[in-house]
Amino acid sequence: MSPKPAWKIYTLVMVALVPTLLAWAFSMTVLFPKVEKLWRDFGPQAEGRSVSAALEFIISFSRFAFGNSSILVGLAVLVMVLLETRWKSWARWRSVTLAALTVILNAFVILSLVLMTSLALLLSARALVLSGEQS
Repeated sequence: MSPKPAWKIYTLVMVALVPTLLAWAFSMTVLFPKVEKLWRDFGPQAEGRSVSAALEFIISFSRFAFGNSSILVGLAVLVMVLLETRWKSWARWRSVTLAALTVILNAFVILSLVLMTSLALLLSARALVLSGEQS
């Protein structure tokens, strides 16, 4: 059994990743700043309490990944080129490895979108409650 051609596998990976990355880029440029503003105005630290460590990690990681996306893509391409040219057994593992990485990246993006949406809903409800108390 011979492995699939590299171009077919890389094309399938790109077809699977492009919609995910576009949705993530949209959410990071349009939605994330709005959620951050809600967090600043109505989050726990607005009353002097500290931010949850897990939430702060997710926000920081998302900012880092989005801000350095061109460097991360360049590193990924470099790793793929090195694997294709230097490791003879890569053809055997290429399909499984790239499929697993695609699933992990898709899961990360979906999780971050769900967390961002949940946080926005919770903060919006808190904003409504606080605005009702002030009037």
